[in-house]
Amino acid sequence: MRLIYRRGREEVAFPIDEGETYIGRKDYCEICFPDGSLSKRHARLVRRGGRLFAYDAGSRNGTRVNGERVDSEFELFNGDELECGKIRFRVAGIPEGSGAEFEVLEESEAPTRTRHSRHSRSRASRGSGGSMLVTARPVASTDARPSMLDVLPELPPSVEQDGAQIGDEVDDEPRATFKLVDGGPTQEWELSDKTITIGSKDENAVVLVGEGVSRYHAEVVFEDGVWLIKDLGARNGIFVAGEKVDLYELKDGDEVQIGTCRLRFSLVKPDPLAEIKAVIAKVKADPVTAFKTDSRVRIAAVAGAVGVFLLLISLLGGGRGGFLPGGPKSEISDWLTEGCTDLAEGRYLEARNVFLKAYARLRPVEQKVPKQLERVAGLWMTLEKGPSAFRWEKADMLLKATTRLKNLPPVFQDWRAKQFDFVEKNGKALGVIQEAEKIARDGDDAAARPAVDRAIELYDQATARAGQVGRDTLFAARADKLIQSVTNSAFRVLLREANRVTRQTPDWNRGLKMLKRAAEFADSPDDRSKIRTQADKFERNRRDEVAYMRGVAIVRERAVERYPQAREFFEGVHPRSRVYPDARAYLEWIEADIAVRRAKEAYDLGQSRLAFQLLSEALNHDVLGEDAIDSVKRRHTAWRRVVRGFERAREHKAANELAAARKEFELVLRNEKNPDNHFYKEARAEIRVIDEIVKSTYERKVKQVKEALRDQDWGLVHLWADKIINDKNKQPRDVAMIRAEVAEANKKFRLIKRAEREFLHDNVDVFDKMAITLRTLANWLPKDHPDREKAKKLLKKLLPRVRNWKKMMNGN
Repeated sequence: MRLIYRRGREEVAFPIDEGETYIGRKDYCEICFPDGSLSKRHARLVRRGGRLFAYDAGSRNGTRVNGERVDSEFELFNGDELECGKIRFRVAGIPEGSGAEFEVLEESEAPTRTRHSRHSRSRASRGSGGSMLVTARPVASTDARPSMLDVLPELPPSVEQDGAQIGDEVDDEPRATFKLVDGGPTQEWELSDKTITIGSKDENAVVLVGEGVSRYHAEVVFEDGVWLIKDLGARNGIFVAGEKVDLYELKDGDEVQIGTCRLRFSLVKPDPLAEIKAVIAKVKADPVTAFKTDSRVRIAAVAGAVGVFLLLISLLGGGRGGFLPGGPKSEISDWLTEGCTDLAEGRYLEARNVFLKAYARLRPVEQKVPKQLERVAGLWMTLEKGPSAFRWEKADMLLKATTRLKNLPPVFQDWRAKQFDFVEKNGKALGVIQEAEKIARDGDDAAARPAVDRAIELYDQATARAGQVGRDTLFAARADKLIQSVTNSAFRVLLREANRVTRQTPDWNRGLKMLKRAAEFADSPDDRSKIRTQADKFERNRRDEVAYMRGVAIVRERAVERYPQAREFFEGVHPRSRVYPDARAYLEWIEADIAVRRAKEAYDLGQSRLAFQLLSEALNHDVLGEDAIDSVKRRHTAWRRVVRGFERAREHKAANELAAARKEFELVLRNEKNPDNHFYKEARAEIRVIDEIVKSTYERKVKQVKEALRDQDWGLVHLWADKIINDKNKQPRDVAMIRAEVAEANKKFRLIKRAEREFLHDNVDVFDKMAITLRTLANWLPKDHPDREKAKKLLKKLLPRVRNWKKMMNGN
């Protein structure tokens, strides 16, 4: 089945595979058009066997089928018109029977190639109406840009059916080359039946370096038996014979100007021995397999043409360098090692480009290996779009196909072994998660009916199935998301059902009225006895519910003074009454509430141990709801913060760490706002005491250093200044005052000059006193004062002399 998109006289067919297919503006969609009317992901198609369903993917402009807006699942049939924004498709190829699993194409729409040539670029065939029908595949992000959609590009050949032999295809199309004749060193590129892009980026098959060459400048394709060159929206365009062209049919000898580069197009005449060479290449690659699978080889063997084959093999063996599977390697096989290394190290784009370039320059008989490996790289590139977009089944087919290639590097073989396990594990995980998602959707359908029990049963099954997805797979996050979604759905369904059934409250008065009417018709003692028993039950429940509601009203009003009355109401409820469990719960709640209130009183009185004990008792009541429990816990945390802060402040004060103690007491005041609280009042009082202590102690030190400065007692200046600088309650202004006074004294009494003079005169009698003076200047002169460094250097010179002089005096 497929979607048909009409473009002028040409129709493009998009095959729809089993599973999901997205239509949208972004290149991660399987069918993408860079059209402003499309959303990034506009619509989703789901193929289930022989049936096709359409869903809107949250698009801005909506999705319509035959003009009808698609709001939910919409089944499509042949001839339906699917409208996505301004893009319209016609649905075709859907089997008439609902159970059909395979698609039968009409003869007029059948592709012109056989199943084994699906890897080549699709051909256009004429439909019955004279229009062109092109089979299209998903557009690659690196190839599809808005300027290219006048002719839809397609991915390079990728993984198709299992068993397809890539290298077994016989290319019956004329081959061609491009040769760079101006604008750089001479180069030549062989054109294949693939789409060949030209530009300055390394991803292009033909890379040109020169002015005016865009990153993706042009592409060359073989369509309807002719070679076409197309402008990809390049800034400087393309020119043939001096004329600018957008789309041009190339002829042998044409010269194409791209920027400053000029390329000559040449057609390569077919080799009359091409088929013989292909047979020889098969024999060289794998003689046994060739003999079994190719009748031409067997006929040649029966006819006794072995000598001719050996002669031709020897003649062809020394031709152009390449890499034949099963044959010797030559210098050009470096591409194989490079590409396989990139592939093994996760550089799939680089690997794909290496294989594309190798394919373009190798002979047809040598193209099997790069062609197959390019498909591997191209498929693995799609992992960047996420595991859900990756084609796991085709990945397995492709890996198995590479096992038939010979002489692949060990790095590829190691990578392939790991990928077999990776693909198998994730492929199974995808099947499991898709099954779980289907079960979850069935659960949603059951919940909407509503069939709550069935919905919950299906939700349990979906959760269990999703839980089977391996944690080491790429679908673990998707499974976790599904489990979370199913859990939320089950919660909502159960909550809705709980609300519905709890609204059905018994009407006891109406029941008693009905019993009174029934007593009029009772004609036996047993019937009257049953009525009396039932009436007593109804009356008891009615009376107890009235008392119960009065007690509840008192509790809800938080009328603490009336709690004793509420207790009487609840305790009077009969054990066999419907509200008895609720009454007992309210009794426990009252006890818990009283405990919390007593805890608050104890806390405000400073009895923290009793307060915490009462809060713990309140939490032991099972009847407390989540909000009540959270309230008690918050209260416990806030009180604990205040009590511990108060205790830490007391410890700092005892250790004479007055600044730290004051800070903790301030935190107590910030955390406890009640001025009548014990901890609040004590913290206020302690802060006042600390302020007095700090003020008196610190001021005494400042006074001492001022007196020492006045008396020029530099030893005491140094002593008291050090005490101030080490005091945790020091004030920056006092430190600055000391430095300023020392600087003034140095200037006034020329202290540094006198010390230098005494040092030069070697006046040892004043060395002790001079050392004290120099130490004071070195430590207490302002940091930017020039005499500070002089004092340090002179002190360094002086101290050894003082020690030597003292040793000499002690020796005498």
